[in-house]
Amino acid sequence: MQNLKLFTPTDNAHVWLDADTYLYAGPTGIVSLNRQAGNDVETLDRLNYRFFRSNFPLFLFHYFPAISLVDVHTLEVRLDQFYENTVR
Repeated sequence: MQNLKLFTPTDNAHVWLDADTYLYAGPTGIVSLNRQAGNDVETLDRLNYRFFRSNFPLFLFHYFPAISLVDVHTLEVRLDQFYENTVR
């Protein structure tokens, strides 16, 4: 995935994976994969990241078979940092 938009200081819970699909990292440890079309948002899947972190690559590969391992690792690092700072 070449256009991975990572967390920014003003929006630290969303990662856009393509033009209409993004990960939302909720404060409870739930990561949602959402697709947005206009004002409509559809949740494709959810994963409890804190308890099922090892399933995260499969979670992404299911919807994005072409995602690179580098992008998966980058997302894992970002989520680990996010949850280290927000979820205890």
